[in-house]
Amino acid sequence: MDAEKIKILLVDDSPEDREVTKIQLCRRNKDLVCIEFESADAAIPSFSAESYDCILSDFQMPGKDGLDFLKFVRSEVGDIPFIFYTGQGNEEIAASAFRMGADDYFTKEIGFAHYQRLINSIIRLVKAHKTRINRSKAEVALKESEERFRILAESAFDGVIVHQNGKIVYSNQGSAETFGYEISDIVGSEFLGFVAEESKSLVNDKVRSASEEPYEAICIRKDGTRIPVEVCGREIVAGGSRGRVVALRDLSKREERKEALRRSEEKYRALFNNANDAIYLWELNDDGGPGKCLDVNDVACRRMGYSREEFLKMTPADIDDRESVNKIPEVMKRL
Repeated sequence: MDAEKIKILLVDDSPEDREVTKIQLCRRNKDLVCIEFESADAAIPSFSAESYDCILSDFQMPGKDGLDFLKFVRSEVGDIPFIFYTGQGNEEIAASAFRMGADDYFTKEIGFAHYQRLINSIIRLVKAHKTRINRSKAEVALKESEERFRILAESAFDGVIVHQNGKIVYSNQGSAETFGYEISDIVGSEFLGFVAEESKSLVNDKVRSASEEPYEAICIRKDGTRIPVEVCGREIVAGGSRGRVVALRDLSKREERKEALRRSEEKYRALFNNANDAIYLWELNDDGGPGKCLDVNDVACRRMGYSREEFLKMTPADIDDRESVNKIPEVMKRL
């Protein structure tokens, strides 16, 4: 044990026995601290203000006896180490004590040799109890962390997958929609089974290097459709084992928007250049007046005799008279 003090609740109706026990324990181990009470009834109220690392109790006492005290501790306090240290011991009492949840049982012996065994038991039980508490806290923290991850993943629009050694152990609804499968079909499958052949080498390299940089790959939907996805992964510990969480963003919508924009620009350019009238696009200055030329159609170039490149360096003042140019802000206000 480290230098942290061990607080012992010492309950015994014999003042002499309490004094001897306290002296022997604290003298032999400076990390032990004893809080004394003459009965279980006197000790019980102290639990509201004190916390103990171990209970050392006599068996036969006025009021509640040792077994009644043990029953109270187990029902109201918890699994704090409880050791019987009594002068009225026998095998039947010891068996009853262990059945009810006592952690150890010692009889008061003549001499002092048994005190070291008692100290060893106290230290061993307290250490084991603290280990259980820490493990329990860690398990609770892990469950809370996993629950937060689950809530976040389930609320995400993107696909989220966790795989361990390449096998998928978790999938959210976003991944199911991206790949066109049910979640139950995805979990248990190989992650690379959803990756197109030409992207498998890239994905493998990213996994092996534990890369956290986003990259693009091609995946395959259930119906065979190839979809571009943005992939971003990170190493995690899931269920006590190392794994990798992967976020998948379907880029097919982005590609569709890019294609729609390209088609729209083509239509605009066709209408712009095939118009019968000259069309000029001028930048609008802060004062409402026209600035430099942004675009012209082919008709304007033919009529004015300038190339498109020349027009893009010009302003209305370069091709129109000053009076007409000065009227433009007023015209723009009326529009």
